[in-house]
Amino acid sequence: MHGADVEPGWLHSDSTTRDEMAQVADVTHTTLALAGLTPPDRVTGRMLVPVPDDGDYEDRRASLVDDDAQLRAADEVIPPFFRGFGLGLVGLLVVAGLVGAVGPRSRRPVVRRAVGVVALAAMAVPASTYLLTLTRWFDTPSAMGGFVLRLAVIDLALLALVLVVVLLVQRRWPGDEGASGGPRRSALVAVGTVAGVTWGLLAVDLLLGGRMTMLSVLGLLPLDGGRFHGFGNVPFAIFVAAAFFLMAALASPFVAAGRRRTAALVVAVVGGATFVVDAWLGADGGGALALIPSVGYLVLAVAGVRLGWGKVLAIGVATVVGFLAMAGLDWLRPEESRTHLGRFFGSLLAGDAWGILVRKLETNVDLLLGPERTALLVPVVLVAVIWVLARPDSAAGQRIQPVLAAYPALRVGLIGLVVALTVGFLLNDSGTAIPAAAALVLGPALVVLWIGSARQGARS
Repeated sequence: MHGADVEPGWLHSDSTTRDEMAQVADVTHTTLALAGLTPPDRVTGRMLVPVPDDGDYEDRRASLVDDDAQLRAADEVIPPFFRGFGLGLVGLLVVAGLVGAVGPRSRRPVVRRAVGVVALAAMAVPASTYLLTLTRWFDTPSAMGGFVLRLAVIDLALLALVLVVVLLVQRRWPGDEGASGGPRRSALVAVGTVAGVTWGLLAVDLLLGGRMTMLSVLGLLPLDGGRFHGFGNVPFAIFVAAAFFLMAALASPFVAAGRRRTAALVVAVVGGATFVVDAWLGADGGGALALIPSVGYLVLAVAGVRLGWGKVLAIGVATVVGFLAMAGLDWLRPEESRTHLGRFFGSLLAGDAWGILVRKLETNVDLLLGPERTALLVPVVLVAVIWVLARPDSAAGQRIQPVLAAYPALRVGLIGLVVALTVGFLLNDSGTAIPAAAALVLGPALVVLWIGSARQGARS
């Protein structure tokens, strides 16, 4: 806001929870309210509220112009980015599958190292896209050129940081060439570090207002009517995938040493923090519902508890009770301050919740059967992963058993992640994006861990 007899500042919108962004419906709602009329229920906007700011008007205006330019540039680079990353990921998986099967034996260790480093760099790309929003990559003659160049620089910087952490761990705890040391542990530390950076970056960003999540190519896409705050499907998937790899990396050494209670405590702390960030800061009802059973399973699994049908039922009951309690607390807040959780609880009380769930399911079915046929690969791949984890004696299961056996908490961590992705896929609008986005972290991480276990096996 700026002008004669106007207190300088912003117009805050409760519908977007932001000072710098409002919807057209907010203007309609505000106009009707100021005219003394009650806005009808079909007007989804909220009252615009002045927020004083004594800062320079031109600086505030320039900030808005930059945000708009960055979001429009992001719209331009998103299609080629996803196509390029997707093709690169497929190529990486193919090369990783061929390593050790073709080529001179003398060169295979070098090729394995190179593939592992490339996979580690690929795993760091999602985190790099969020950090990229802190630069002026969009203020270049070519949006794609500025995007690729700066993304590569940030990604290489993160890769260097990870390699430094791996070297420090090797020097501080030399271990041996068995289960506690060597390439296997280096791979686990590397994956855990990238996962931790990605997880921490998104959590801190939401604590500070979520600007990186809003502006990133892997973010909310607010100009397209996506979301305006919290976690959308893509940031949720990346956050959760990073969380489960972080928990698996932290728990594996304790499980290997027989310290299962410590492993369970670590998983409970990280998993609990993940739930709090997603549910409250991320305002993500479907994601919160996906995390309760998946994290609960992982805590019990690393603790060595055998899961019978009774415990599975208990996890299901705890999921429903926990979700309803959290949604009910949010519903008790003033209407204009409620998140998706509180509004869903209100629809539950009004008897409209079933219609919302059916609409979400219909949206996913429409996406799967729509013109973009590649969306059909999402449930197919998800079912294939579930099959491999559930049937370790199958041909595909036997091929990955050496990797799962090399890291004690990896198999249960992957099962927990698959549970979260499956529930998220079923309960969220456009849920097909959740497993697909998680693959940006999942695929490279598995390649790094496979390379680490293969190099260790070659040494021994």
